[in-house]
Amino acid sequence: MHEEATSAAARLDQFLSQNGVASDDRVTVIGDDAGEFAKTVEGSQLARCRILDWFHIAMKLQAARRSVFGHRSESRF
Repeated sequence: MHEEATSAAARLDQFLSQNGVASDDRVTVIGDDAGEFAKTVEGSQLARCRILDWFHIAMKLQAARRSVFGHRSESRF
């Protein structure tokens, strides 16, 4: 039976290590900075640099615009 990681950050590090990432490598993580995902990356020993995923951020902004202005506003953008 394999050893289970105790946290999401530890699981991320375990996954990266098993896939050839050395402790002195720099790993860039792309995400939308959602709460649990951000905590995972912040707690990781291997994931040191984060880039916001602007595609998913734009999707959230479009959903907010639709909730305020309705679906008719999409034809103008």
